[in-house]
Amino acid sequence: LVIFAVMKDNVVVNKDTVTSFAVGFMALAALLTVELITTYVTQEAIVEGIIYRNKLFFGWGTYNYFGMLALICLPAAFYLAGNYKHGYLFFFAAIAITAVAVMSMSRQAILGLFLIFPACLVFLLVKGKNKLINGIIAGVAALALVICALIWLDETIVLFSDLLKSLETGSGRI
Repeated sequence: LVIFAVMKDNVVVNKDTVTSFAVGFMALAALLTVELITTYVTQEAIVEGIIYRNKLFFGWGTYNYFGMLALICLPAAFYLAGNYKHGYLFFFAAIAITAVAVMSMSRQAILGLFLIFPACLVFLLVKGKNKLINGIIAGVAALALVICALIWLDETIVLFSDLLKSLETGSGRI
């Protein structure tokens, strides 16, 4: 409350301010991506083709906090994708952030993706620049996802089996 009270009258909210915040969130997303890759490599989170999400601990929190942070970076990528001449490059970043959120193995982040990603995508395709290019990228990405899911369905189920197993009991909360 004190930080808000001090800053609320000193911050001018305009396009430059929003862009600065969005760029900051993109920097956070880059940091999270590097941290997730490093954790997967150093913590041996994948054993015999199964991701063990209990090994995804980042020192400042577990996979749930990580997934939440990745998820809050997603609208910033879509905002930047919709406001720049070559913003479609940020759409690729949004797809990468989505993959990072999924690989965080946070059920809440994955559920949030089902709400936030489509809303941001509709905004991008209706209000953003490069509608045709972004539409093509979205279509190709969706087609590639479906094809990969069909080709590697068994491997994908094994890979996410720890997550799927926790859905059955809610990690013991049900």
